[in-house]
Formats: sequence, C-alpha cells, structure tokens
Amino acid sequence: MYTKHGIGLSVLIAVPWAVAGRFGADVVVMIAASLLTAQMYLLGRESGANAALAGVIAVALASASRSARTRCSYSPRFLPPCS
Repeated sequence: MYTKHGIGLSVLIAVPWAVAGRFGADVVVMIAASLLTAQMYLLGRESGANAALAGVIAVALASASRSARTRCSYSPRFLPPCS
C-alpha cells in the first residue's frame, strides 16, 4: 500500500483506526485540522492583527485548504495532478 503522506500520519491514526475504523481516523484528522486553524489564529494575533481579523483570516485559510483538497481529489479525471 502506498501513501503520499509520510509515516507520521499512519502512526497517528493507527490506534483510532483499530478502535473505530475510518470514523476514528477521520476524527483524528479533524482534530489536527482544528488545531492547525487555532495556530493560524494565534499567528495572526502574534503578528499584530486584532482578534476579529485574525479569526477571519484563520477561518478563510482553513476553508481554502479544504476546498483545494476536495478539488484535487477529483481533478485527476479532468486536470493534471494537483500534487
């Protein structure tokens, strides 16, 4: 089996996969995405943005990342690879 991710993601989701299957693995990935969004917010605050602006930017970046992943998962049928 080939994965485009390094060994880290496989190790991270091994136990949740064993306990709850795909649902457990998806929960771990959602938690990681939420933590990354929080870190983007904190980076915005540390860079000098007020709370509202940092929040809007963090949510916008997280949403853009989600739409890019969705687009890339279906695009090989129509477009060159997104990797």
